[in-house]
Amino acid sequence: MPKIKDKAIIIGVDAVLPALLAQGVSPHFITSIDPQKLTYEKIADSADQIKDVSLIAAPYVTPEVHKIFPASNIFWTFSTKSIESWINSMLEGKILTSGASTCAHLNLTAAIMMGCSPIIYIGQDLAFPEYRDHAAGVVLSDPDQIKKELGVTNQNTVWLDGVSGGKVPSTRGFLSMRNHLEHIMASNPGPHYINATEGGAHIAGTEVLPLQEVIDRYCSETIEFPSRLHTALQDSNLSNTKKLLSGLNKALNDTKSLSKTVNKYDKLIHSILHYIRSENNNGAARSVSDLPILLQNKISNAESLEKKMDNRKHLYIWQILGEGTMEDVKKSECSLHEITILAKQPENFMLSFTKNLERLLSLNKARKNILAMFQHRLLHIINFHRKEKIILKKIEQKKNMEQNLFELAQFYFETGNLVLAQPVLEKLLALNPDSAEVLFYSGAIAARQSKFEESEGYFQKAQEADTAMSKRVLEFRRGLGGIYFDLAGIQEDKIYSNLSRKMLFKGIRYCSNHPKIKQEIIYLAESDLTRIKSALESGTINDVETILTVWHKGLEENKNLAPCITDDQIAGFHRHYGELLLKKGDLDGALKSMQAALKFTPDNPDLYATAAELFFAMQDFTNGITHLNKAVELDRSYAILWENMGDHLLQTGEINDAIAAYEQGFIAIPENINLLKKIGDCYLENGQLEAAREAYKIVKEKYELAQPPRT
Repeated sequence: MPKIKDKAIIIGVDAVLPALLAQGVSPHFITSIDPQKLTYEKIADSADQIKDVSLIAAPYVTPEVHKIFPASNIFWTFSTKSIESWINSMLEGKILTSGASTCAHLNLTAAIMMGCSPIIYIGQDLAFPEYRDHAAGVVLSDPDQIKKELGVTNQNTVWLDGVSGGKVPSTRGFLSMRNHLEHIMASNPGPHYINATEGGAHIAGTEVLPLQEVIDRYCSETIEFPSRLHTALQDSNLSNTKKLLSGLNKALNDTKSLSKTVNKYDKLIHSILHYIRSENNNGAARSVSDLPILLQNKISNAESLEKKMDNRKHLYIWQILGEGTMEDVKKSECSLHEITILAKQPENFMLSFTKNLERLLSLNKARKNILAMFQHRLLHIINFHRKEKIILKKIEQKKNMEQNLFELAQFYFETGNLVLAQPVLEKLLALNPDSAEVLFYSGAIAARQSKFEESEGYFQKAQEADTAMSKRVLEFRRGLGGIYFDLAGIQEDKIYSNLSRKMLFKGIRYCSNHPKIKQEIIYLAESDLTRIKSALESGTINDVETILTVWHKGLEENKNLAPCITDDQIAGFHRHYGELLLKKGDLDGALKSMQAALKFTPDNPDLYATAAELFFAMQDFTNGITHLNKAVELDRSYAILWENMGDHLLQTGEINDAIAAYEQGFIAIPENINLLKKIGDCYLENGQLEAAREAYKIVKEKYELAQPPRT
């Protein structure tokens, strides 16, 4: 990938951004579509590493993504859904997409819209090689969960044709995703589609080529894409904000008018139903004409209001909101079908009529809710632009510049538009670097963008400038801790995913004294260590590799994590991670983990002994001897390791070293006569007869002294 970063347009899904950056590749675009708040965490930790990365987003993506992530540009894509089509028309957009169920589909659609050819898939395996759900470095990855989901008997598991032949394990979700990709390509036959993914599922409509061959064929020239994009944006006609606001204001007024009509209609239906239920003489009615004139007039008025609700003026509002009321309309239609059958029997007229009124009230409730929500959102957007415009006009006048800039920054911050606030705050810091408020806002934004050290620096300066800021900083920390506690999604059954661990650790990093997070981490540490020890005893340490990795990384990078748990637990995680690395053959990494464990439990002889073995394996005999002696000093029984080492050295012909090892063991346990005998055997093997004779003599004397006296 680093070879092509300047020779191709790179479009990556949000989740893969950290992995790309780790390889030194900064994509030109990332795509994001998911509405869950957790989506932002896919890219949050990369916010301080990006340069010239633009965001391509669906309009329903969680606001945290486009309000907090500092993308160079934001490009919105709109589908043919009524509400998206309506927004697109007000923005004077000319293209509607078929929609995207995943970021991969949006990647493909974006590449087609930009006229790219060839379009090359990399890492689009649509399967689970070695039980990995994402590339290494992906924040929300959880391989343990994938292992559970891909059980042999799991009905969700499917086996797809592999790009390299054979079959690969996948899921029905990935199968649907592949089918959608194939449909998009079949509907857009112009570009040349290439699959350069190593392994994974075959995608029909693509030519399969090795990545290196693709690079050699198509990625030989530098394209200078950032400057080309900048030029294109300067030359393009950007969206007309006036037309957008005009359309939103019209929709707001029409929604208010429609809401009044719906409310009148709702009250009238309630009135009719109340009248029917309070009167006892309507049971004989077999049609509307049999009802009292007063009631007939009310029914007539209700029918007029119903027509008014559905007239041309309001039709587009219902179309825009159609998806939001779809389920309620379906329920209403089912009820209407049953009521229609009931109404065919004249004697059931009043029963069917009453049920129909109840149906209308239920549907009306949904209508009122969706209209109120829509009206609230419209008002929020319009008021935002109105206030922004007022402040910007003040700034244009170049009077009270610092005050007006601060008002704009504060407005953006309080509305959650941190990306908009950021450049304004930078201007304010240039004007007044000691402003406590500006420093606080800057620290809060840095924290939300996972710039931990930068955030701490701003908060420290803010509190130095104004001690009253300490309270605001604390409140902010608690609030952010609460966000991450919620994102952890702790269930009553206390079954933790790796995602839960990551969010809890991030939460405690922001707020070291958050009581709920600390409580969960305490429980989690005990639970995870029990699980890890069980895996070690059964020889299945690889099953807990991801858990150990999350804890190791957390303890290494997060100074607030260790104080939540005991020293023994901290040492346990470091030690077990070292054992995992040892199994993988990483002696240096294993040794570092053992040394980290020793910092927290310096009186643990077993750790010293393990570290000694690692030092010896790495040919560092000086440190090996030091650590083994320390282990023996703490517990004499570890002197057996000297004897074991001597035996090994003797077998390999290193007689002098064997003698030295046996002697160290004998110094620790002088009552071990067998060690003296082995020393004598070594001298004998080495041709040092006098030394051997002296050793055997001492063995005989000690043996005789150890015998019970004869009676």
